[in-house]
Amino acid sequence: MKLHFACRQSGGKMERCTNAELVDMHLAYGTADCNGRAAQRLYAQRYTRRQTPSHAFFARLHQRLSDSGSFIVDTQQRERRVRTPSNEETVLDMVQKNPGTSTRAVASHVGIFHMTVWGSCVLTACTPVTTSVCSHWTKTILLLVWYLEMRARDPRFPGAVLFTDLHPGGNVQFT
Repeated sequence: MKLHFACRQSGGKMERCTNAELVDMHLAYGTADCNGRAAQRLYAQRYTRRQTPSHAFFARLHQRLSDSGSFIVDTQQRERRVRTPSNEETVLDMVQKNPGTSTRAVASHVGIFHMTVWGSCVLTACTPVTTSVCSHWTKTILLLVWYLEMRARDPRFPGAVLFTDLHPGGNVQFT
């Protein structure tokens, strides 16, 4: 049986690595005296047919092995950020009492992640400072809805509007 583990590759996409590949990566990191860039070069030289992970991956792999004694990522110990009814009520009460408060201030008071506060506010259409600062919030939503409708009608539409910018002189610039 061949075990596969997720490992981040230099292209940014997730690839599957075998236990043997992870061992080879860790050995390259040790051979390179815990220098990630040197380990990356060494690994690429030794294993030309394999994807080479980013230099930072070697350090994370070593740290994971040192901390847990395993290549397997322990997701059970990660803190889950879940919106609970009591947290949502507290968030909504705070924003209702002070609409100018920021999501980070609310999050700090409630003891949750600020994006959880943001999610609660977006779902209930309340306006913390993060949304009220953007006076064009509703226009942005309307633009996104329009974009999605246009993309549904014509799959080639994104290529015509994304990553282009009109120069004041009328020339199109690609960004």
